[in-house]
Amino acid sequence: MSVQIRRDPAATWTAADVTLAEGEMGCESDTGKIKVGDGSLSWTKMGYAAKTVWLFGGLTRGFMSGGGTEPSPAPRTRIDSISFASDGNATADWGDLTAVSNEDQYGFSSDTTGYASGTWGLYKFPFTSANNIAAVPTGSDRYGTTGTYSKDAGYVYGGQPSSLNNMSKMPFANETKGIIPALVASGGSPAFLQQHSSVSSPEYGYIFGGSNAAADSINTIERWPFASDDAITDQGDLAAGTNNPSGTASETHGYALGGERAPNSSSNTDGAMYKWAFASTGNAADIGNLTLGRIRATGISSRDNGYTGGGYRGASNNSALLASFDKHSFASDSNSTTVGSGIEGGTGKRGASGQQG
Repeated sequence: MSVQIRRDPAATWTAADVTLAEGEMGCESDTGKIKVGDGSLSWTKMGYAAKTVWLFGGLTRGFMSGGGTEPSPAPRTRIDSISFASDGNATADWGDLTAVSNEDQYGFSSDTTGYASGTWGLYKFPFTSANNIAAVPTGSDRYGTTGTYSKDAGYVYGGQPSSLNNMSKMPFANETKGIIPALVASGGSPAFLQQHSSVSSPEYGYIFGGSNAAADSINTIERWPFASDDAITDQGDLAAGTNNPSGTASETHGYALGGERAPNSSSNTDGAMYKWAFASTGNAADIGNLTLGRIRATGISSRDNGYTGGGYRGASNNSALLASFDKHSFASDSNSTTVGSGIEGGTGKRGASGQQG
């Protein structure tokens, strides 16, 4: 059984000033704050509940950090910033990482800080001020993968070097990484997995797509509980094996976007958009298409929309880098639209890590 809480932006709740029934909950979708009705007081007269719902998406802006070029990957250190308040081009107003790998970095976000990593280190930057990038002493232990996170910690599975088949976890409180032995995915066959993507619900982390030791494209979606970190289990399947997809997430659903379709080939660029529910296990459904196929694009989530930026078109399209980014609404199942450009100053990049704050 699942419970659906009423959700609307804070301004909508205030304007309507409804009276919730006794025990009925209402959530501000843009702040995560909750009020519990008593059957008599209107919304504006009630206080917030002591606990709020943690949400994956950011409130004000998204970031695409580092990455590489195509066809001969060269490292990029720029942190591109995208505003969630209005559509428009990406800007380079957040600074530069000190050093990165050429592409396929992983990243995650705490409530206040973005983390970007690659072969050469782990770096962090605050969401409230630009040009304030610092190295994290724990460093980086892998590449060729993506990261996701809970309210309290960042997670990254698989990748290289040495065909890793384990999960690394970094609590935001101490920024010290450690391996979680119980978290081993089954989709890799063997469990080694790379070039996949990942997102989070309030309760679970998800990994999907990617390739295994045989270089096959994977169609599985798997998840693990943040409360216990005790096992990775099957969520369902994508409609086809997909390598190098990007991912976004609302409070209730995960999305797998673009990538390369099986057989694993950069000539087989995929622009499909798949969606699955967090409330129960089951396969993902095809809900539409990106404006064009993107490989190694960066996925970013606000509270109301998902963004897919950069990447490249694949060998069948002259491996062209992309500087544009698409937006898709979480409120309806429909194709994405292009809402901006300017990534890496207009030259584009691929394999950048995504953060949202």
